Amino acid sequence: MTYQSSHLHNMRTKSKWLIAFVSLMGFAIYTYRYNFLSVRTTANTVQVMFGSRVTISFHKPTNMTNIGQGDLKNKPPAHVPQVKILLWSQTLRNKDETQIFPNYGKAKRSCPVKYHFVYDRKQISSISGVIVDVKAASDLPPKTRHMPWILLYDQPPLVYRMLENKTFMQEFNYSIGYRMDSDFPNPKISEPEAIQPLDFHQKYDYIAAIFSNCTKLRTDYVRELSKYSRVKSYGKCLRNVEKNNIARIGEENYIASKKRLTRLHKFTLSLMKFDCHDYVDDTLNHAWEAGSLPLFLGTESLRDMLPKYLKSSFIQISQFTNPQHLAEKIQELINNKEDYKRFMSWRTKNKNQSDTSPMWRIWRPSYSPGCQIAMAITENRSKGNVQAQKTLKPIICNQRDTNKWLGKNQKITKVTDD
Repeated sequence: MTYQSSHLHNMRTKSKWLIAFVSLMGFAIYTYRYNFLSVRTTANTVQVMFGSRVTISFHKPTNMTNIGQGDLKNKPPAHVPQVKILLWSQTLRNKDETQIFPNYGKAKRSCPVKYHFVYDRKQISSISGVIVDVKAASDLPPKTRHMPWILLYDQPPLVYRMLENKTFMQEFNYSIGYRMDSDFPNPKISEPEAIQPLDFHQKYDYIAAIFSNCTKLRTDYVRELSKYSRVKSYGKCLRNVEKNNIARIGEENYIASKKRLTRLHKFTLSLMKFDCHDYVDDTLNHAWEAGSLPLFLGTESLRDMLPKYLKSSFIQISQFTNPQHLAEKIQELINNKEDYKRFMSWRTKNKNQSDTSPMWRIWRPSYSPGCQIAMAITENRSKGNVQAQKTLKPIICNQRDTNKWLGKNQKITKVTDD
């Protein structure tokens, strides 16, 4: 084929495409003008309709949003992110997720992000984020721009003073702690088992006191309460019972033996070591599950933390001006079986009702705590420098006021114990 004929052929081909294009555009303009062609968009599709019979749908691409917020609005992408989290700790090495977060319930949903914990510090160059145990604060890991630091603590700043330090706390982007305002709350109390307690008349009309950490307030309060009510002290502090049949703290059967003894008493002192906001230890669980009524001394926020069915499952000592005032309430309950039983009624209440309390969200989580951490890391990968977005604020907790609990400004009259 000569150049002239080839050129003529190309011109004819282009003319055909031009005529077809102009015709198509003319048809589109005509049909659209007279409502023969229409376009409709929905949340997930684009629909092109020719008349009333022919419809062509085009699906919009989906993407993942709200990672780390507990729920996913859309389906996760085909490529599932991989998240490797380093646990920087000496005491928690080779612990699995359930041991790091022992009081979480079973997650309702499977995690949309693949993640796993590692413990080998040599892998730090390939990880997505690092959890730093506050106990390892003297040996912090090297820092990189896109690797978030997550602080893990289980005790108040009265134990770990660096939690009060602004410079130290600003090194971290997220927190895992006993406080409910932590990014990933990790409280010390678990959902109590509703074990059937002994009958009212089978229990001693005594208050059980079982503790061996003899802080000033604990010993002073038990000593003062013993003047107005019958207290059996089985631990090392103010012990007044020779044989207690309790294993030593740290032994395998310690908690079980403690519950067996507590079960025999109508009341049990649950005295926290600190009054720090949201701080509650597992001694509250021991009393609940033994079927004894806890007398709780500690944070004022406990009732707000708990789900509805547990809000009347304990006596808050802070509601009483002094130990004598508390002793009067205890005697009222000893004399009134029905009033006492109301504190035990949580065992038969409906626990499947919807609840928005902090502890309910932990005992009935949408995603496991490790998954929540992994989703938060994944979400922030696309936002650049995580450290520039958020740092932690210092945690403050004042020393407890012993005079407040003992009601030193109140006139107390000793009563005779029969």
